[in-house]
Amino acid sequence: MQWRDKIKNLLHTTRKLVVQHKGFIFAVLFLQSLYWLAYSPTFSTPAIPKDMFVKEAQIAAISEPKYITLDKANWETTKLSWTGCCKNKYYALRYTFDLKENWQGDLGFIPSVGADNYYVFVNGQIFRDYGKLEPVSSYHAMKKELIRIPRIALNDTHNVLEIITSRYKNPYTDLHPFILGDFKQLNKISTKRLWHLNGFQKSSILIAGMVAIFAFLLLPQTNNRRLVSWIAALSTLWALKISFYFWFNFPFSPEWRIIYYFSLTNGLALAWYGFIDSWTPKPWPRLQLWLFMFYIIIMAIITTALLHGNDGGEKGYDLASFLTNNVFCIPLILLSLIRLISHVLRNEESRHWELAAFFLCLTAIFADIFNEVLFHRASNHLGNVALVFLLAFVAAMIARNVKIYESLSAFNAELKSTLSKREAEIKSKYEELQTVRRQRDIANERQRILRDMHDGIGSQLIALLSAAKTGQLKQKNLEITLSQSLTDLRLMIDSLDSVSSDFAVALGTFRTRIDPSLQAAGYKLHWNIADLPLGISLSPRKILNIYRILQECIANIIKHANATEITISVFPNLDNTPVSYDVEIQDNGSGLKLRENIGYGLDNMHRRADTIGAELLFHTTEEGVCIRLSGIVPNTSVKD
Repeated sequence: MQWRDKIKNLLHTTRKLVVQHKGFIFAVLFLQSLYWLAYSPTFSTPAIPKDMFVKEAQIAAISEPKYITLDKANWETTKLSWTGCCKNKYYALRYTFDLKENWQGDLGFIPSVGADNYYVFVNGQIFRDYGKLEPVSSYHAMKKELIRIPRIALNDTHNVLEIITSRYKNPYTDLHPFILGDFKQLNKISTKRLWHLNGFQKSSILIAGMVAIFAFLLLPQTNNRRLVSWIAALSTLWALKISFYFWFNFPFSPEWRIIYYFSLTNGLALAWYGFIDSWTPKPWPRLQLWLFMFYIIIMAIITTALLHGNDGGEKGYDLASFLTNNVFCIPLILLSLIRLISHVLRNEESRHWELAAFFLCLTAIFADIFNEVLFHRASNHLGNVALVFLLAFVAAMIARNVKIYESLSAFNAELKSTLSKREAEIKSKYEELQTVRRQRDIANERQRILRDMHDGIGSQLIALLSAAKTGQLKQKNLEITLSQSLTDLRLMIDSLDSVSSDFAVALGTFRTRIDPSLQAAGYKLHWNIADLPLGISLSPRKILNIYRILQECIANIIKHANATEITISVFPNLDNTPVSYDVEIQDNGSGLKLRENIGYGLDNMHRRADTIGAELLFHTTEEGVCIRLSGIVPNTSVKD
């Protein structure tokens, strides 16, 4: 009973997993079926009749790849597939056949040769001679084709088909069963297969190259640089691996050509794992780095083995194949499968089609390795699946991004509505705040005007009233006091005028108001503001305080300096940031003694200078007194 319970539990768990991941399972089965049953030539093309396969022929080792050496060769009849090794570089295959009775059509011949290059002869006439066989052969054996043998070149009996093969560094020559039969029938059967091996592969190179370029361009702008880097590496290696089979004249030595092949094969397996691991939300820590270091070690061993192998080269090549297939690629492909499966089982993954595309590529790679290891026959499922993978992956990405875009559009609409409401609320609050601030500024300005009127005109009128009550008021004092009060009132009004916010205009107004009084008192006023440009804006508060300081300075000069000339200068202070301006008042009087520096009015002048953020400096010389109001900074806002 226990084993029955275990089976029930297993079935229940399996059913639960199937239901939970039905979307992913459907995507995997659909793409696998689409490729293996409808797209791949393995199952989707008509089978070649068995009587067209030639599985037995004569084979001989020859000293040089020339047709004249075939008659002297020691032929041995053997079954195909056949492998030759290792010091011999040139082998020949001979097959003798008769035509069927009353045969009138052309023959078709599809060779299956594992070598660098080969030539084909029929009845001594050459039918295939691409590239060269010596001293270092080209690599035209990778070109897959259907060779047409016209009926006119054939005899009714005793036709001889001969193949001369050549290889240089690869120690093995493989001769597999070849196909010989009616050309029309073979052409119909093999068209799709040959297209997969030629035209389709070239299209895959182009598409993979475009994906690689796009990934490299996207790399500086993306947040997930690890994933995009692996996409770029995978696409680049993919394109290079497929193009390897169309590179018939390799520019480097044969040793480096084989090293290049193994580096692409191992690098492709590494890129697949890195791509899959980075695609998952939580890559396994440091494993990608360790695998990359392992790749470097494997390639160092392979390079050493191939460059310093024995004369035949079989030991170095065998070691390279063993390390590539059994130590690196197959374990890494299995690790990639485990990584994907563990991610699917542990996470609610909605990217089903992308996962299915990954599994399709992994099974194609595994099938290529499986054929090469067990059957010693190269297959190109990876090249066939390239376009399928890219189309499926891009379609899945587009579909996912469309959903994201729709969600973002809805989110943006909701966010826009919320922002509109918040903007209306902020605008209302801002208008209320501005009203309160405006009322506060009006009240502060009213208090300032009242204070200035009290300190200026008010104090002068009180002094005048006190003198009148005591009977000490003189006509001259009355005129002077009333004139000063009138000037003070005009200056106050000027400071409130919006036109007087320009510093130069305000100083000009001050000169207009003060110059008649100075001339009447016998003083000569010199005015030097040539360095002050127009457009320097000051607030009414600053202008009025500057007026007061200048008035106080002039009053002190009249009372204490015994001067006859007053010079007012304005100049910029370019050393400060922002640029500030200084006002300097110079007289030609007798100067002030040290104890007088703390006398009447100076404290008030310092207070006003502090109010506008400036500094009041003065010193006495033999020429008189120099007072400088330093650090007048223009307005940065209308509220200054």
